[in-house]
Amino acid sequence: MSRQGGTLTLVYIHSPEEDGADPSAASGGSSWRPGAASRFWLRCALEALSADLVSRYGRGAEVVFKRGPYQRALEEVASAARASRVFFGRRYEPAAAAADARVAEGLAAAGFEVRSFPGLLLQEPHGISIDMSKWPGGHFGSLTPFYKQWEKQPRVPEPLKPPKKLPVAADSPAQRSTTTITSSSSSSSSSIPSAADAVAPSPSEGAVVDWGAPIKAAWDPSERGALRLLDAFIGGGLQRYESQRAFADGRAVSRLSPYVHFGQISARLVWQRLKQAQ
Repeated sequence: MSRQGGTLTLVYIHSPEEDGADPSAASGGSSWRPGAASRFWLRCALEALSADLVSRYGRGAEVVFKRGPYQRALEEVASAARASRVFFGRRYEPAAAAADARVAEGLAAAGFEVRSFPGLLLQEPHGISIDMSKWPGGHFGSLTPFYKQWEKQPRVPEPLKPPKKLPVAADSPAQRSTTTITSSSSSSSSSIPSAADAVAPSPSEGAVVDWGAPIKAAWDPSERGALRLLDAFIGGGLQRYESQRAFADGRAVSRLSPYVHFGQISARLVWQRLKQAQ
């Protein structure tokens, strides 16, 4: 969010109660809610993002972390930052998209200028249309029909480089606020998904499973880790992908799925690098 012609305040709000339930799910509406391992990865990703932003642009680029509900949290931060405009990246899971639309409408009614932007995907879902009359089962069955239709779309835009500068304040959001704002360097981190959320009972044994230790041992949940894996895949796995992609031990896969899911690496960048490597 930003003040008119002024500084940016970067915000992440955690509100799984609002966007974790798909009303059409047979399981009663809980199919989209993140599990314990996913929540732990999210925490690591957010902490890495905020640290990277501070290293690039200074203390004013610290991310403000808040618990939901979305609209109330955004209005609290906007009031503290004296912001009049709210910008957000679009999401596409059914309940998340519905929550974003509802919050955008509420913020606009409250007098904010609200704008959303694409960027997470190569192509927004509503931009591709497939003639389903050819598929009587109600689904086209495999990736090929979708991919052929996607190839007819305009060229994928070039990935953007990080801006050299961001219009942020010189000090952290917590220091310049007269109300309660929790930034990533604050002594209290309760506003972001807690590491305790990553501890869940084992379905088979009823024991407590600490997802943090095995994830940290096997992964680097940061943008740096994503770029390393992309380099490794292009240097090795890509050449073997067609012949070995079906092996369950993953000997020729990229391992980039969690990074793409959490927006830690741009789908445009992955696409560009793979095209250049061909």
